[in-house]
Amino acid sequence: MFAQDSAMDSIKNAMKEKPRFVLSFHNRNTFVKADEVKLYGLQAGLDYSEHIKFFIALYGFSNESKKWLVNSEVFEADSVLKATSLSYISFGVEHSFYQKGRLTLRTPVQIGIGSVTNDHFSDGELLLRDMDVVIPIESGINAYFKLIDWLILKSGVGYRINLGNSEVLKMSSPYYNLGISIAVIPLYHRVFNMDKE
Repeated sequence: MFAQDSAMDSIKNAMKEKPRFVLSFHNRNTFVKADEVKLYGLQAGLDYSEHIKFFIALYGFSNESKKWLVNSEVFEADSVLKATSLSYISFGVEHSFYQKGRLTLRTPVQIGIGSVTNDHFSDGELLLRDMDVVIPIESGINAYFKLIDWLILKSGVGYRINLGNSEVLKMSSPYYNLGISIAVIPLYHRVFNMDKE
C-alpha cells in the first residue's frame, strides 16, 4: 500500500507529462428499482501517463425500466404503463493505483447532473410525463487489460448515489461492467496510419 505523500508525488509527476486525449464508449449494467438496465455512455478526457485521467461523460437509457400501475388513483385507466428514462452529464477523475504489465487497476470518482423522466402510457397513448433533477455521485474500481493499443478488456464494479427527491433517491444502485473497451482515438490513428513513433 502506497503512502499518501508518495501517491500525491506520483500524480504531480504524471501531470507534468503531455496528456493524451482519450475517447471511448463506457456502457454499464445497473439497476432501477430491481430492474436491470443497460446504461449507455460516451466518455472523453485527458489521460496523464495512464496514471490519472480527467474526463467528462454522457450517460443514459431510454424506457428500459417499465412498471405497470394498476387501479392508480391518479389515472382513470385501469392499468397504466410507467416507463423510466435517465440521462446525465458527469465530470470525474480516475486514478491508477496498481499497474503491472498489461493490467491496470483504477479508482474513478465522478459527479454529474441530469434528469429522470417518467412517461405514463395507456393503450400506446402518452398520458403524463414528469421530470425530476438527479445528481449522481459514483465511485468504484475498474480493471483494464490491454490486448492491443486500442482494444482493452475491461471490468468494474461500483455504486451510484442519486441525489434528488425521494423517488430519485430510490434509484441509487450498484453497477458493474464486463466487456471490451474500444479506444476510439488510437483506433482512428491505426486505421489511417497516423500513429506516431
